[in-house]
Amino acid sequence: MDKYLEKFYSYSNRIRLFLSEDKSQRFSFGLLFMVFSAIIFILNKTYPLYADDWGYTFVSGSELTKRITGLGDIYQSQYSHYFDHGGRVVVHGIAEFLLLIGGIGSDLLNSMGYILFVLVIYKIANLQNKTSASLFFIINILIWFFQPAFAQTILWITGSANYLWGGLIILSFLYIYVKGFLTPGGRNSTLKAIVLFPGGIIAGWTNENTAFGMIIIIVLIIAFMKVRREKIPLWMLTGLAGAIVGYILMVAAPGNFVRYEESIAVNSMTEVSKLKFYLSRLLPVVGDFYKFALSLVFIYFVALSTYLYFEPKKDVRVICLSALFFIGGITADLVMIASPEFPPRAWFGIITFFIVAICILYANIRIDNTSLFTIKALVCVFAGIYFMLSLQRGYKDLYKINKVFEERERIIAEQPDKANFDFVTHETINPQTGFPMIYEIPSDSSHWINMFYVRYHNIKSFTIERE
Repeated sequence: MDKYLEKFYSYSNRIRLFLSEDKSQRFSFGLLFMVFSAIIFILNKTYPLYADDWGYTFVSGSELTKRITGLGDIYQSQYSHYFDHGGRVVVHGIAEFLLLIGGIGSDLLNSMGYILFVLVIYKIANLQNKTSASLFFIINILIWFFQPAFAQTILWITGSANYLWGGLIILSFLYIYVKGFLTPGGRNSTLKAIVLFPGGIIAGWTNENTAFGMIIIIVLIIAFMKVRREKIPLWMLTGLAGAIVGYILMVAAPGNFVRYEESIAVNSMTEVSKLKFYLSRLLPVVGDFYKFALSLVFIYFVALSTYLYFEPKKDVRVICLSALFFIGGITADLVMIASPEFPPRAWFGIITFFIVAICILYANIRIDNTSLFTIKALVCVFAGIYFMLSLQRGYKDLYKINKVFEERERIIAEQPDKANFDFVTHETINPQTGFPMIYEIPSDSSHWINMFYVRYHNIKSFTIERE
C-alpha cells in the first residue's frame, strides 16, 4: 500500500511541476479561454429575446408605438425612463443598444461582456502573479454554480445589461483602486484624477446595491491607507466623489419614487407602516442570504484558513483586500432591506463580490505542497465533470424553449396581415430545469409580457389554448 501511495505522490509531483511551468499555464489558459468563450456564445445564441427585451426595443414613454432606430432614440428613451420608471439609465441604455444591434452582433457583444467580466475578476485576484489557468477555471465554475440566476443575469439581454455589464463597469473601476492599493506610491496623475471623476459617475450610476458595495470598498481602501499613513492619490478621492455623485443621480431619479410607490401599494403598505415594512424585510434578506450565499461564505473561510496555514509569506494587503470585497458583499446584501423586492437576479453583485474575495485568496496560495496540489486538482476535475453534466441539462432545456419561440416567429412571419392576426397556439414551453428562467407568455391581454410580445411582433393578439 505504501508503495502505491509513494508512486501516486511521485506522479502527482511530476504533474504539479509540469503544470507549474509558465508555458504549460499559458497553453492551458488559452485552451480554457477558447472553451468558455465558445460555451457562452452558444448559450447566448440559443437564448431568445424575452419579456422586457421586447419592451426595450421601443422608446420609453412612447406607449410602445415608436421603435428605437438609433442612438438619439436611446437618449430620448432613457431621458423619459429616468423620470417615469427608474434611475439605471447607464445599464438600460446598454440594454437598448444591444437590442438595437440585435442578432448575432448582440450575441457576440454579450459573450465578450461575459469574458471581459471573468478577466477583470481574474486580473483583480491575480495582480502581480504569474498566469494561472486554474484560477480562470475556478472563476467560471463559481459563477456557473453560485449565481442564483445565471441565465437571467448573463444571457437574457435586459438582465445582462443590468447585472453583467453593470458588474463589469463596477469591477473595472474597482480594478484601478485595487492596483493602487496593492502597489502604493504610484505617480499622482492630474489627468487620471480628472478622468476618474466622470468614470466614477458612470460606475456609481449602474446598480443600486452593487454600486453601494463598490463605494464601501473604495472608502475602506482609502481608510486603510490613511491608517497606515500612506499617501492617498488625488485620483482615489475624485473617483470616489464621482461614484457618490453617480449613485445619488441613480437613486434620486424621479422614476424610482414612482416605481417605489407602486411596489408599496402592491405590498399593501401605507406611509405610516413603512418602518414596519423595513423591519419585516430583514428576515427575508437574512433568509435569502442563507439560501444563496452561505455556501460561498463557507468557501471563503476555507480559502482564508488555507491561505493563513499554507502561505509562508502572508501578505497583509492580500488578506485585507479579500476582506474588503467580502465586506462589500455583506453591505450590498444588507442595503436590500430598503427594497420592496429582492429577486434572485439582484444577488448578482453580492455573489460577485464574494467570488472576488475567494479568488484573491486562491490566487495567492502557493501550491508547493503535493498533497494540496492533489486536492486542488481533484476538486477541479470533479467540478469540471459536474459542470459539463449541468451544462448539458440546462442547454437541452434552453434549446427546446428556443425552438418553440422560433416556430412562433416563423408562423408570425408567414402572415400576410400581421396587424389583424390573432395568434392562437396549443404548443407551450415546458422547462424541465431552473436554468433558462423563461416562463410562458400569459394569455391575459392586459398582462405586460403579453402586451410587449404583441406590440413587438405587431400582431393583434396572442393566446394559448390548453388542450
